[in-house]
Amino acid sequence: MDLQIKNLYQQAIESLIREGFEVLKIVEDNGYELYFIVYKFQEAYFNSAQSVEFNTVEGINITAFLNKNLNISQNYSQFIGALNNELERLDIVRLQFNKKIEWYKWSTPNFENRNKIVKR
Repeated sequence: MDLQIKNLYQQAIESLIREGFEVLKIVEDNGYELYFIVYKFQEAYFNSAQSVEFNTVEGINITAFLNKNLNISQNYSQFIGALNNELERLDIVRLQFNKKIEWYKWSTPNFENRNKIVKR
């Protein structure tokens, strides 16, 4: 992915964060990236009593939305308007992925829009 495209993805993610969303990027072994607006996230963990080998995200997969609307991400109001239309039709899903898979999560310190993805 070239630098200009990466910058557009980062700008889109920052717009989502400005709206109060948490965003998770999962990088598959083949380099393909999945993006989610996060409702709930549980990181894999290990302790002597119990071990969980998978990370779990509950949220909305926005990968296709970002790929389709990346060109309007520089127009904040148009991009967020398109996102709100998309949130009306997408479902919340649960995805478990191996703890060895690379992932990144962005959020604001005060995650206020959690209800926005549930009250659709």
